[in-house]
Amino acid sequence: MLVVSTRSLIILAALVWYVGGIILLLKGGSLLVEADAMKPEQDWPWLAAVAGLFLGGLKAKFLFNKICQKNLDRIAALERPKLWQFFRLGFFVMLTEVHAP
Repeated sequence: MLVVSTRSLIILAALVWYVGGIILLLKGGSLLVEADAMKPEQDWPWLAAVAGLFLGGLKAKFLFNKICQKNLDRIAALERPKLWQFFRLGFFVMLTEVHAP
């Protein structure tokens, strides 16, 4: 019944995080280009982008690493891992709420 290896779950979890990060970077980049096209004389969008990348890096270092390690520990503790268990149910609910129009 869709029993998979823990390695498969770890790969799926990493794939979701990486794809999500790439999508956010692409969306942020397109918004930055649009803001620059609307008012090219203003520098604050570029400063906000640099600050956002810096703060995102800090968040990744101090928060994301802990969250990932907790998830890896949870996956390792599963006795018969199922395909959908690479994240908890609450995470999937959060994903649908964040991306709903």
